[in-house]
Formats: sequence, C-alpha cells, structure tokens
Amino acid sequence: NSVPLVYHHGFPTNQYVGASSTEERREAIRDRNRLYRKTACTLFSTRESIRRFSEVAPKDVQEKVVYAPYFLPKVEPIQPDSLEKKFSDYRPVRVLFVGSDGKRKGVHNLVKALNRICDQYPDLRNNLKATIITRDELPPCDFEVDKHEHLNHDSVLEAFRQSHIFCMPTLKDSYGLVYIEAMASGCAVVADDSPVRREILDDGDAGLMSDPQDPDDIADKLLTLIQSPEYARTIGRRARDRFQRYYHWRQVGKRYVRILKDAASGKY
Repeated sequence: NSVPLVYHHGFPTNQYVGASSTEERREAIRDRNRLYRKTACTLFSTRESIRRFSEVAPKDVQEKVVYAPYFLPKVEPIQPDSLEKKFSDYRPVRVLFVGSDGKRKGVHNLVKALNRICDQYPDLRNNLKATIITRDELPPCDFEVDKHEHLNHDSVLEAFRQSHIFCMPTLKDSYGLVYIEAMASGCAVVADDSPVRREILDDGDAGLMSDPQDPDDIADKLLTLIQSPEYARTIGRRARDRFQRYYHWRQVGKRYVRILKDAASGKY
C-alpha cells in the first residue's frame, strides 16, 4: 500500500471490446472504481482513449488521468539522407504489410487493392513489390510478393527502412505500434480511418486514411503514392518528423520519468 501505482489503461472503443452501449462501458468503469481510486494515476497512450474514458469515468478518477505514448526503446528514426536515398530509387515501389493476424489487420483487402491496381494499370505490375509479414495464407497475388510468416524484430525494422509505403488497413486494432515503426522509418503510411490512427498520423497530414473495408478506396490511396514519388517522399518526411517530435523514446521517456516522479511524490 505504500508503493504508488501507475495503471496503464488502453480503454479501446465500444466496438473493439464488444460493448453495446456507453452505459455498458460506464458499468464496467464502476466495477473498477476501487482500482482507479487506489492508483496514483491512470496512464493512457492516446488522447482519443482519454476522451472516451472521460465520457464515462467519475470526475475524481478523471482528475488522475495522464498521457504518454508507448515507450519503444529499439525504434530510431531513419536518417534524413537515408530517407532521401530510399525515395530516389522508386523502381520498384516497395509496399510493406506487417500483421501477424492478417485477417483482422486487413491483409486480404490490401491484396485485393494491389490486384486491382495491377489490373487497371498493367504497366505498374513490374514496378511493384510487396513484402507481407503475416501467419495467414494470402489470396492469389497478381504482383510480386515476398511473404514471411514471421521475422525477428530487427529484420522487421529493416523491412520498414527499405520500404516506401506501409499499408495496414486494419479492421480492428486498439492502437497499432507498427504505424509508429513505419513513421520512424520514413514510410508513406496508408492506415484505416479511425480516431486513434488519425491521432497518430496527425489527422492525415503524416499518412493517408482509407476505408479498411473498401479495397477500391485502399487502391486509390496506394495509387496516389505509387504514381507520385515526390508526394510519397513528402508524406514519409512528415511521418518521420512527427515520430521524432512525439514518439521517439527520448521524448516519451521524459514523460514517463515526469509521471513516475510525480506519482512517487504524491502529486496526483
């Protein structure tokens, strides 16, 4: 009882947890009120989750809410000259997907989108290479694909650094650490259009948002990047810069140190 407790809470959407209403979430909060009130503070990794939590949490619990992104100590930003060199070599355009649970992460709709691009623009077929890391089987691919069921983390980070575009039109994801890794690597990101991904990607300024259930919309976003290497480079730069400012472990670590010091001193 003498050691301050900082409780890291995800609080995903009602749809993600299968809740039918806001009142159902409010009831779940009431069941945990004793825990919340015993903690020094409750930590969230997105401001969107704080907004949702604040809609249902008691006022005294809301007053002990703090924000800090996930701490990713192995992820470093790509050097600016390496980013420029990557986008100066746009043949082939290298598209990456990383998601162990491919079905939930939208890999089938990504493959459909790439197939449609190759069907509509046959000349792009020889200028497109996808790397897909997932344990799920893929549908037939009309483009060159390098498929892996698993790679170690260092190899995954290298795949990010080598790729121009990262696309994961996820159907269900509470956060998505891979988007942060893609941003660090200067990839032009195509994500689903959810509030959390909008927050991560600065409301679409550091990545493109798509309808994850619409392969045509995913294809449109990909084609925008594939046909315009300069625009893709610009999005990659913005993503890398946003990572450097808000998600690099040094910036995030300072937040954690401050939160933990405040918790230890009894500030909350």
